[in-house]
Amino acid sequence: IVFLLLGMTSSVYAVVNEESQVIENGKKVKVDFILTTGGKIFTNTEGKKPLEYVHGSNAILSELEKQLEGLKVGDKKEFTLSSEEAYGLYSSDNFREFPKSKFPEILDFTNLETLNLKSKEGKWVSVPVREIKDDSVILDLNHPLAGKDLHYVVTILDIQSDKTIE
Repeated sequence: IVFLLLGMTSSVYAVVNEESQVIENGKKVKVDFILTTGGKIFTNTEGKKPLEYVHGSNAILSELEKQLEGLKVGDKKEFTLSSEEAYGLYSSDNFREFPKSKFPEILDFTNLETLNLKSKEGKWVSVPVREIKDDSVILDLNHPLAGKDLHYVVTILDIQSDKTIE
């Protein structure tokens, strides 16, 4: 009886574990990916630090999440997101003018091409300078990938859930 009980426990574990290996909301997911745009590699995590995120938490593009939904560990998927599905179209509406007085006095605006600014999320981003005026500067706040179709090759490395038995 003990032997049968152990065998049944292993079977139940295998079923629960297999079901938990499908990407769905709330699951912790680890992926390797290659992102290309215009035929050039923009990001490649293979052999480096994989992307880790919680599915459904808005940590990555919603259309990217839709493409990964339902995949399992070991799955590899290749797809393209249009610029509209990704970061939107490039638009001069995203140019913003800021008074020079908002920047440190030490900053030399002569021949300045980019500024490193801290985002709302606390990350440093490089922002292109579009025009320098006497008392102000015009910055391009478009995402660097705005207006570009994004081609992904994604490999699912790991899926975890708080309910997963390890």
